[in-house]
Amino acid sequence: MRPPLLPRPPAQEETQPADRRGHPAVARPTPRHLPLLRPGHRRRLRPHRPRREPPSTLLHPRPVLPTHPVPADHPVHPRRAPLGPGAAVREDDLPRNVARNVEVPVGRQKRIEPLNPAEARAFLDAAQGFRLHALFDLALRTGMRRGELLGLRWSDLDLSGGTLAIRQTLQYVPGTGLVTTATKTPSSERRIALPRECITSLTCHRTQQDADRATAGPDWTDTGLVFTTKTGTPLQHSNVNRDFHKLLRGAGLRKIRFHALRHSCASLLLDQGVDPIVIKELLGHTHIAITADVYAHIRLRLQRDAIERMTGALCDQPDT
Repeated sequence: MRPPLLPRPPAQEETQPADRRGHPAVARPTPRHLPLLRPGHRRRLRPHRPRREPPSTLLHPRPVLPTHPVPADHPVHPRRAPLGPGAAVREDDLPRNVARNVEVPVGRQKRIEPLNPAEARAFLDAAQGFRLHALFDLALRTGMRRGELLGLRWSDLDLSGGTLAIRQTLQYVPGTGLVTTATKTPSSERRIALPRECITSLTCHRTQQDADRATAGPDWTDTGLVFTTKTGTPLQHSNVNRDFHKLLRGAGLRKIRFHALRHSCASLLLDQGVDPIVIKELLGHTHIAITADVYAHIRLRLQRDAIERMTGALCDQPDT
């Protein structure tokens, strides 16, 4: 005979865990909780999240960047591509990239007024009395970036052959200091020819650096860089900007950014009729379209000169 079933015990009301203030705690919020969330709810949810303690022997996955000063034989760290929503979709961390549907307002690019030939000559004349005369000379005559100039090493120079190789840059990283990194783009790693004036200024700068090394003695830090402080350490970007603006005031020139020297180099070359492809290779642009877009205001002036030449040719009457 089958035994009778026992009566079911009374159902106990499930109690929801609460935080220290008595509010119901939510282990994982859902979309229906969003209208009720306030800034304080984040702190209430935090104690109920499972915490994962990293092992003590796990090293930090990010590379340790060198701080000031930079050794001469230190390897160059490649630039790391930023991880965005597109990378998260490829890694299956996100189902789709919702940022693709956002309409980003297009801002106007600030127009840079380069130095004209008269201003460029006044700039070079005023730079003669500065300790970083060779740096300003290279910036205007070759169009090198500021980071490329500060990361330039003596081993990258061939003064006898009159060439210069750009292989690294020196950048300032907040919280870390001065760091040697790879060039901005693969096209930025290039070899350029040096004008005779730059070879002369670099030779004088090397003599000056040897005198600074003898004066510093044991306090000298051998980094192998071309442009350093009086003790051999790398130059800060702010110190270069300070001397640059001091030079502009001494020459009586208008205030411009250091990057305007790069634009001035391209402007002067275009005025002399240099092929844009040669300017692209000299400046290290990835595509010729970048050179054409950045210096569109210079092309307009060249077009006007070409039209005036054609007008003069059409107006000339043949000799009878």
